[in-house]
Amino acid sequence: MDKVFPYQSTVYPLLSEYGSYRPDLIYSLSDIKKIISFANDNGVRVLPEFDMPAHATSWGFAYEYMIINCVKRSNDFDFGDGWGDCPMDPTNSAVYTFLQNFLTEAATVFPDNWLHLGGDEVNYQCWNTTAINQYMAQNGIKTYNQLEALFIQKVNTFIKARLNRNLIYWQEVFQSTTPFIGNAVDVWKDAPTLSNVIRQDLNAIQSFGWYLDHLNDDWSTFYRQDPIPPNTPANLQKFVLGGEASMWAETVDSTNIHQKVWPRASAVAERLWSPANVNNVNAAIPRLSYHRCRLVNRGIPAEPFQPGPGCYP
Repeated sequence: MDKVFPYQSTVYPLLSEYGSYRPDLIYSLSDIKKIISFANDNGVRVLPEFDMPAHATSWGFAYEYMIINCVKRSNDFDFGDGWGDCPMDPTNSAVYTFLQNFLTEAATVFPDNWLHLGGDEVNYQCWNTTAINQYMAQNGIKTYNQLEALFIQKVNTFIKARLNRNLIYWQEVFQSTTPFIGNAVDVWKDAPTLSNVIRQDLNAIQSFGWYLDHLNDDWSTFYRQDPIPPNTPANLQKFVLGGEASMWAETVDSTNIHQKVWPRASAVAERLWSPANVNNVNAAIPRLSYHRCRLVNRGIPAEPFQPGPGCYP
């Protein structure tokens, strides 16, 4: 959550009050409970991602001490990527107290034993302040990379000791902590990184190649993305737990999200839930055409992905 904080917290209620776009665009605890119940009834597990220490601008709307406010909005309509990237303050002990209270609550709301804590794209220039540099000098921290690793270690230690959750981090945490302190690496950049992860006998999730917010990538582009890196030995393939098709919200809202997610996400799903030899784009067209019509007939406005007669009731 960077530009907006739509999750309703009871321990820190101002997060959503100040951090949401509008009061009617909040996931209440009742909403979340219904979503989890519906998902469980349909064989789906729901787990949250609370990204930290970067992408934390929205945390600071109500609780200013949480972040280093280094990127200002130029106007009321400035929601660019850079504006949302303010990181948390890793030198403030109050930040860790806040996160312990918040994550303890989140663990009761989301019962799944997996939790995603982000850890990607920290803007180190934001940490280049007199106070933070003095803290680093006093504590023998030589680089901002080491400072990030210290932050992640502190939060990780609390979660493992108190909440007993398996932790997923984006690949930057794998690249900045030795040994890696999480339970799975979410790889969003490239196949060589994924190969490097699993060759260290670490669990991986593949996200690269399946970013649904890349609106110019059609369903066939996603279908051609192999879930397992080329030339991966059979004994290492088990470490790829699965994949993630991400629709980041910069390019969608309620007017077009269904059309942009479906049926492109169906192409990703078929690759992930099928044998490795089910990979022919032309052979997939009849299946995905049929499934697209099933979605449409159930009231989900999935967009067409090839010329044709459309769907009939």
